[in-house]
Amino acid sequence: MTTPSGAQGTGFVLDHRGTPLRGRVLPGAGNGPDVVLIHGAGAHGHWWDAMLGHVGGRWRATVFDLSGHGESGHRSQGYDGETWASEVASVIRYGSRTGSATLVAHSMGGLVGAATAALHPGLVNELVMLDVAIRPPRAGTAHRPRGRPGRERTIHADLDTAISRFRLVPSGSTASAGLVRDLAGHSYEQVPRGWRVRFDPAVFQRFTDAVIHEWLGRIDCPVALVGGALSPAVTEASARYVAGRVGRPVRWGLVPAAHHHVQLDRPGPLADLLVELLDGDEPSGLRRVG
Repeated sequence: MTTPSGAQGTGFVLDHRGTPLRGRVLPGAGNGPDVVLIHGAGAHGHWWDAMLGHVGGRWRATVFDLSGHGESGHRSQGYDGETWASEVASVIRYGSRTGSATLVAHSMGGLVGAATAALHPGLVNELVMLDVAIRPPRAGTAHRPRGRPGRERTIHADLDTAISRFRLVPSGSTASAGLVRDLAGHSYEQVPRGWRVRFDPAVFQRFTDAVIHEWLGRIDCPVALVGGALSPAVTEASARYVAGRVGRPVRWGLVPAAHHHVQLDRPGPLADLLVELLDGDEPSGLRRVG
C-alpha cells in the first residue's frame, strides 16, 4: 500500500526493553515544532498519513507503532500505560531535535499521552488529545478497566478477503472508501493459515478512570482536547473536568463532519487547526475553558 508523499519519512527501529518499536521521522522544512503522533488501540502509525499529507513539511513529525500494534513487537508479559509512556519517551529522545516534543494523540493514544506528560514531564511541551473520552471516576467503576475486551483474531484466507472485511471501530466514520482500504492494507500480517490483523488482542482494557484521574493531576504542560462533532467523546464538561485536574484552562473544540477517527474523516481541516495551534496561535475552532 502507498503512503502519501507528505507522510513519508526515514524509518527506524528502537529496542525498548527487548521489544522492537518501528516508526519513521518526517524531518519537515525549517523550524517547525517537534511533534510525536500516537495512535489508538488496535491501530498503527498509518492512521496519521492522510493528515500528515496536509501538514506537509511544517512539523518535524515522528510516527511509530506502540508495542502490540502495527509492525512493532508484542509483549508476552502484557501492556500498561506506564510502559507505553516509556516507549513514547524513548521515541521523543530519538526523534526530537530539542529533546522534547508536542504530543498529538488519538483515542487510547491520548491516555498514553497523558501518562507520558505526567510521568516524563520534561519531555512534553504540549498535549493534544484527539477524540479521547475522559470522565471523572465514579464509585464502583473507578478501577474498572475501560473499553471493550480483545478477542481472538480471525484468520482470512487471503489479503483481499481480509481487506474487504476491515471495519473501523466505532462505526460511523465519514472517511473515504479509498483511504480506509489503504489503511486496511497496512493492518494485516501473513501467518501460516492466512492473514490476520497485526495488533495483539491483549492491548485492550489497559486503563481505568482512577489512574487517568491521577495522571491528569500531575500534568504541567498546556493541554487541548479536540473531538469530532459527530462523536460523543469530547464535551465541554469533559474539558472542564480536565482543566480542573491540570489546574489551568484548557482549549477544546470539535471538528465538523468528523466522527471518532477525526484524522481520517477530516484530515485537511484537522491539519489546519493543529498547525495553527502548534504555531502558537488561537484557532477559531477552539476556545478556552476552566
